[in-house]
Amino acid sequence: LVAISGPIADRPAARAADLEARTALWSVAATHPANDIDGVSDWVDSLRRRGRITRVAADDPIRLLVDALDTIQRVATSRTVGDRRPHPLTVVAASEFGDAHALDSERPLGALVADGVTTLAGTDDLRAAWQTFGIQLDQVNSSALTHMLPGRPGSLLAAASANGQPLRITHRMLDSDLGLDVDAIGRVQVCENPTIVVLAADQLGPSCRPMVCTDGMPKSVTSRLLAHLRTHGCELLVHADLDAGGVAIVNHLISSVAATPWRMTALDYTEALAGPTTELATAVGPTPWDPDLVVAMQQHGRGVHEEAIASTLLADLSAD
Repeated sequence: LVAISGPIADRPAARAADLEARTALWSVAATHPANDIDGVSDWVDSLRRRGRITRVAADDPIRLLVDALDTIQRVATSRTVGDRRPHPLTVVAASEFGDAHALDSERPLGALVADGVTTLAGTDDLRAAWQTFGIQLDQVNSSALTHMLPGRPGSLLAAASANGQPLRITHRMLDSDLGLDVDAIGRVQVCENPTIVVLAADQLGPSCRPMVCTDGMPKSVTSRLLAHLRTHGCELLVHADLDAGGVAIVNHLISSVAATPWRMTALDYTEALAGPTTELATAVGPTPWDPDLVVAMQQHGRGVHEEAIASTLLADLSAD
């Protein structure tokens, strides 16, 4: 048999070894001092029930879980005693592991710690969860592109609006007093591509309606800004490329912030086909706001980028 098909696996021995490894893993977890922190033992139990450790690519699952529990213990302790100033997550990671990216959510350790932090904080918002432990995620690396969002006198938004200039807003700016005057905003037009903002600034300047650009699928700071606007009663009208990616963006914003599609109907699509189009490379998802749209897109197999209908969008954006 070995000569015909190769080595024969000892399955009973493999199962026994796997059971022994799992028993050792949870035994170590159960005796870790982090269990003295409220909620940690329940989180460890949930890891076991969900098979969370087995889904994380790790050569040494015990070392991974111990490192995660060590980290949670340290940040939970620092939350209640000592220096309460917020610390960047990268500084914490570098201090503990010598690697500033060790706790990035894309890393096995970072993913596991993020699972624990969000569970203990009782929120799916990772940024908010870390903040409860006095830890800051990056505040300036990403930004939301805006144009003509009104601000209180003396604010950055007011200065940018007065000069008809687009402004990029960071998490740090949202965390501080940005000066956003939400009471002066009834409606915000949301587009996908930065070029539309540039054209609006060039051609409409201060006469443009308030805008936010997602720059593709919205990043966390853009989602946070849009959620803030929606919470304060702003109507969000969203347009994106008439292709698979654009439809996905619109669906996402409808679901996450109750946005309203803007020029995203089957009629808008068929009228746009008279201009420049591109091939639809992938299948288009559902368009529940107008079921005829996805039918028309599948029938014609063409996509329409926002830049191809910029004049139409700019006409809507004009406040005159």
